[in-house]
Amino acid sequence: MGTPSPPPVPLLPPQGPSFAGWSLDGPAGVTRRHPVLCAFAFSLLFFMGVEFTIPMVPSTSPPLDLGFIATKPLNRALATAPTLNTLLAALNTVLYVQFLLHT
Repeated sequence: MGTPSPPPVPLLPPQGPSFAGWSLDGPAGVTRRHPVLCAFAFSLLFFMGVEFTIPMVPSTSPPLDLGFIATKPLNRALATAPTLNTLLAALNTVLYVQFLLHT
């Protein structure tokens, strides 16, 4: 005679699956309680949609670097003043070495 085996566990609760009773109050509550997470999820989905639907730049077009366009006046100024260019390069080296020593 041994001990009787326990009854089998049902796959679904007696009232049915939990998502059967969902309404719009659920997503609205999540949005109300977690606005930053919802904004991040929306922006991720939005930018994924934009990124994967725009046509890519053809390989025959010349490269466009906004950094070079934005610094063109500074580049011209440094080309006409080599001493200023040398001074700024030395300052950049000092700051870089200082950064390396403090990290």
